[in-house]
Amino acid sequence: MRVLWCQRESDRPEKRRQPPISPSATRGLN
Repeated sequence: MRVLWCQRESDRPEKRRQPPISPSATRGLN
């Protein structure tokens, strides 16, 4: 499920600009 979420965010232009989301970052966002 986390992989799908990452891919979904990557699809967005806003997220694409930012660097790859780290496991720690996902924790903060979630």
